[in-house]
Amino acid sequence: MTIVIFLLVLTAAGLGGYALLVRVGLDDLEAWAGGRAAGLVLVAMPAWWAGVVGVHQWRGVGTVVLVVCAVVGGVVAWRRRAWRQLLVAEAIFWTAIVAVIVIRLDHPQIVLTEKPMDMGILASLLRAEGFPPPDMWLAGEALPYYYWGALLWTVPLSIASLPLEIGYNLIVGLIGGMVVSLLWMLGRRAGGSHWSGLLVAFFGLFAGTPDGLRQLFAGTSITRLDYWHLLLLAGPDQWHWPGGDGTRRWLAVAAIAVGGWLVTAPFHLDFQPFFQGVRMVFAWTPLGSLLLYAGCLLIPAALAAMALLQRLVGGDEEANRAIVLLATAAVLVVAAATGRPTLVILAAICVPFVIAVLGPRSGEDRPAFALAALGIFLFLVPEIVYVADSYGDDLHRMNTVFKSYIQAWIFVAVALPVLLRWGLKRRGARLAVVAGMILVALPHVTGMFSQQIVAEERGVDGMRWMTAGDRAIVHYLRRQPPGTIVAEAVGGAYTEYARLSSASGVPAYLGWANHESVWRGNEVLPETERRGKLITRLYTSSDAEEIRRTVEEAGIHLVAIGSLESKDFSEQQLAEVTAAGEVVLDEDGGQVVRFASPIDDRSAAGPDMMEP
Repeated sequence: MTIVIFLLVLTAAGLGGYALLVRVGLDDLEAWAGGRAAGLVLVAMPAWWAGVVGVHQWRGVGTVVLVVCAVVGGVVAWRRRAWRQLLVAEAIFWTAIVAVIVIRLDHPQIVLTEKPMDMGILASLLRAEGFPPPDMWLAGEALPYYYWGALLWTVPLSIASLPLEIGYNLIVGLIGGMVVSLLWMLGRRAGGSHWSGLLVAFFGLFAGTPDGLRQLFAGTSITRLDYWHLLLLAGPDQWHWPGGDGTRRWLAVAAIAVGGWLVTAPFHLDFQPFFQGVRMVFAWTPLGSLLLYAGCLLIPAALAAMALLQRLVGGDEEANRAIVLLATAAVLVVAAATGRPTLVILAAICVPFVIAVLGPRSGEDRPAFALAALGIFLFLVPEIVYVADSYGDDLHRMNTVFKSYIQAWIFVAVALPVLLRWGLKRRGARLAVVAGMILVALPHVTGMFSQQIVAEERGVDGMRWMTAGDRAIVHYLRRQPPGTIVAEAVGGAYTEYARLSSASGVPAYLGWANHESVWRGNEVLPETERRGKLITRLYTSSDAEEIRRTVEEAGIHLVAIGSLESKDFSEQQLAEVTAAGEVVLDEDGGQVVRFASPIDDRSAAGPDMMEP
């Protein structure tokens, strides 16, 4: 029942978003496709501002806004009665949701990679009394990281009382549905048909890389292909310019830019990213590796760039063709001579799109050319510069490549219908190339669906990997009042460590120290090292009085003893911990030892905001 309530709440938000998007000029199909994304922002923004100014019941503010959205959106939908368009958009949305959730059924576990970080941020927001929320991995400090993407879901989760371990996986599916809806909307506008919208949606979200086909030819089983990351980030959310033509258009753009910063100013003024500067790269991407990643998109872009160049040159068709061939040959020679073929070829592809966007003859395809230029430019960025971080020389480009490529893929995918139309004038040639692109892109997504057939276990419970004792600890922690601090075993990033704080939102005295240094810089290393030593002293001391002094020194209220603590420390050491405090939970091998209550003295357990 909580799942149904959660989905109904999202639909209510979507009604408000639909009313807004219709108001700014989108047709009913497009407005409904983007309605949930816009509606979630409509609900979250006033709630967030309420929390920023000190209203502890900020989720209640969001609930009131949600009701208003539902009423206004319902009235608008009833008056317009565009039921057929709404049903088409809804069908695409739900088809994508089901597909994404099915792909996850054999691995719903919220563990390893950065999934615990995502869950921890969401869990922290569900407990937060204001903003910025507390850092779940460095108790006593505010979260120094982006949290707005998770904030969008807090009001619906709170209203539905949906368990977070279920809600997390539903949210993944819902993000997939919203991304597909937005991509379909943009593709439909770019190509002028539902088929072009579906093409963009497929290549924007579900398409694998050509490397999947290479793995199949190398003898890898379809159920054991190597995956790195699904592209689940939406780039743009609107196709046409706002505000009319001429001066009004640019005034509207300026108003959106300035207004967008102002409404999010509290975050920007408080957020201090650890920025070490932009530096020149000293390694680059081999052309073959780039094509194995994005060849399905870059080849149509290259063909379209050549067609654009031919048009820009003007004059006799035969002469134009010769000039384009000479220019192509020159690019290849320069690419080989410089030893930087990826840099040279990407720059050569990008230039015609930039000229077309800035020139007077682009017509209705200008937005698509702008997106293509931006996408190619983002592929180009890691060949020139990188954003310095704490990962060192060996991985100096890692975050820059990751964040550039994932956006580049989306932008070029949105422009794909226009690129194919320009690059391949004959319809038969376009169909053949699209068929080939789909064939190359299928192995990864086919492998994901195939894994569901051979999977031994399926579901959407993100905590099913945990022991019964660990789950009992998480459920207990979720009922504790804000201000509670827990101690748990400390280990490496991207592992099972910090599992209790991530799943409950109760800040750990120390979680993933690696991520704290990435977020805060190396200046935090002495503090994380000190805290790590204190945790070790707490769990290994044989003196009950020393344990109590250690806990008091750190301001820790609860000490957890679960699967990892039992692995890292001896039975005798853990017995000393339990003897030093009050055992308030002892269930299925999981224990919680209380040493103090939060400073605000709210010792009574509050309602579990992540449990039904």
